[in-house]
Amino acid sequence: MAFDIGLVTEFDDPQSIQDPIVAANAKAINLPSNVGVVWGAMRAPTFGLTGKTFQIYGRSKTDRTGAVGGTAWDASATTGLTVTAALANVITTGSVLKAGTEIVIVKSVDRSANTIAVFSRGAGATTAATHAGASAISVVGHAGNDTDLKNVESFSESTMKYTNFGQLIMETVDTAKTESLLGRKGLETDYLTLRRKEAQLRVSRMLASIAVNGVKQEGVDGGVPYMTAGLFAQLADSACEGSKTRALNRYNAASSALSETILKAALKQALSVGNPDTLIVNPSHKAIINEFGASIRQAGRDDRGAGWFVNQYDYEGKAFNILVDADVPSDRIAVVTLGMLQKGWLEGDMLTFKEEPPASSREMRESLQGTFGIIVDGVGYDHLDIYGIA
Repeated sequence: MAFDIGLVTEFDDPQSIQDPIVAANAKAINLPSNVGVVWGAMRAPTFGLTGKTFQIYGRSKTDRTGAVGGTAWDASATTGLTVTAALANVITTGSVLKAGTEIVIVKSVDRSANTIAVFSRGAGATTAATHAGASAISVVGHAGNDTDLKNVESFSESTMKYTNFGQLIMETVDTAKTESLLGRKGLETDYLTLRRKEAQLRVSRMLASIAVNGVKQEGVDGGVPYMTAGLFAQLADSACEGSKTRALNRYNAASSALSETILKAALKQALSVGNPDTLIVNPSHKAIINEFGASIRQAGRDDRGAGWFVNQYDYEGKAFNILVDADVPSDRIAVVTLGMLQKGWLEGDMLTFKEEPPASSREMRESLQGTFGIIVDGVGYDHLDIYGIA
């Protein structure tokens, strides 16, 4: 199978056109079936990489749940009801709250004292009750009066800017002008062509590894090199520009061996905030998942059941596709929305062969080089990082 070097066809500047030698060599690259799977599954970016520093933008999705504050609610009070600051910040006049089995409708919010007033206790034919401090409260809707609109306060999510960097990758090719290799049956193979293919094979393996395990580093031109964060680094990195931090969605396997119980618990968490569609695992974990009761082997339209060559896992009626990549760490599994994983080359710095100054008149020297970046949209909501697998 041809190696996907990452076509950037949506950009029409001349520098974004693929190097024909690179494109031709890619067709001949034959990596093992489980190498470069994540890189190959990543799509072209939705925006152009115009510099070695770029931002991945995302919007927060505030969880509208909270708890009773430090003082318990008695069963009759309608004012001065304490709530956590996090809950006070996301509710307003008309917010319908559920505490235990009781429903109340917020009349006003005091965010200085983190207290609320409610219209009445036991709304909607529920029963007023005492609620202990720190007991859970959830927002279950909104109910307003015709005259309340002037008191309803707006709430907006915030934009997160995660910074990643472009990484320059390069290989050199040295060969004498007259060198050739004697192939089988006396056929001569051009040494430069062979060296180019070998260099691109090495680069392909590097790209495959970095897409999964790359780490982020801000470089200095002419000094410390830039590096790009790969899939797992981005799933575990909450740092954003300024004082903001982005939410992460991670499941700790707590040093336990992979089991169907752990996988189901992780998928339950993943689906509570997003709608991922794919499991990314290493070959060892795939062999374990093969034996799970909810694994799906589909040889034909009606052939379903656990078996060795499974390609999906069924959780509560949702079938997760399974991608196997040898570069996935032994303690991690990624549950992802595959369409939100992207790779891109820096505009004007696509992967290409460049002539370098020769060492002598009888020698040629080339470099295979390009700057690329990895983009994972939707961190915290559309993907889940399972870590700590024994």
